[in-house]
Amino acid sequence: MKKNNIFSTLIKATGFVACGMYLFNKIIDYISTSNNTLASTENENFYMSKHGKIFYSKNGQGSPILLIHDLTHFSCNKEWDKIISHLSQNHTVYALDLLGCGRSDKPAITYTNYMFVQIITDFINDVINKKTDIIMSGDSSPISITTSINNSKVINKIILINPPSVSNSEIVPNNNTRMAKKILELPLVGTFIYNLINTKDKCFDISINELFTKDDYTSYTYSHTMYDASHYGNIGSKYMMASLVGLFTNLSIRRPLISLSNEILIIGGENEPHIEEIISSYRAVRPNIISTIISNSKHYPQLENPKDLLSSISKFID
Repeated sequence: MKKNNIFSTLIKATGFVACGMYLFNKIIDYISTSNNTLASTENENFYMSKHGKIFYSKNGQGSPILLIHDLTHFSCNKEWDKIISHLSQNHTVYALDLLGCGRSDKPAITYTNYMFVQIITDFINDVINKKTDIIMSGDSSPISITTSINNSKVINKIILINPPSVSNSEIVPNNNTRMAKKILELPLVGTFIYNLINTKDKCFDISINELFTKDDYTSYTYSHTMYDASHYGNIGSKYMMASLVGLFTNLSIRRPLISLSNEILIIGGENEPHIEEIISSYRAVRPNIISTIISNSKHYPQLENPKDLLSSISKFID
């Protein structure tokens, strides 16, 4: 009899917990949808890839430049807002949201480096329709290397802003990361964990502690963009985050770096942790890589010090 009572109590408790998680997820979904700053935008375009709709903006006229944001679940093309206007004076500037990010579709799939390579290659062939210079930010940087080695006719010069180290790209999924991915992908519990991780306070903490040098207006406003991007669409970028945590987006760039004929510029933020060592890891593989450091900036110099960043870009591309 006591066992039956205990079992009944556990069932009820589990039901209450599940109900609480469900209500919490619905509240977060409602709040993030009703106040999302990404919901309406000027110059809105969509490209229908094989995997889903890709949001992108197009500005200016001239030789093409493709801007691709950092590879995180809270990233989007608004990362480039402070440099698009200037670049578009002499170039046709495309800035897209990768699949699983921002305003692009966010299917419940496993995201991989090769999938992004296919999307970017198809986008350049179908939309830009000519060889393009490409600027990659953060963890998306290895994608440009893989794209160039797979198809030398689509990418011209390459700029990497605060890329991960060469050795970091070689880390492969293991049992722990695969388990973390599966948990995040669970319909109720996974969504609950995702929402707990991606609160406004957590986004603000990441912004001021990891991405920007100073706690100022730029870091504050971008933390809101991060929150909005991570929750845009029904389940937000949960499956993108799961693939990142699972390390399924990693792919070694050591051999491609050796084989590439493209000119490469690495731009580092002055306050980005270990940036000198990271640049050295690229030069150890490919000695002719050019590099420069942007003062008064950390992970996103395009937002913290756009003037100096634009100067470095112009010297390399123009």
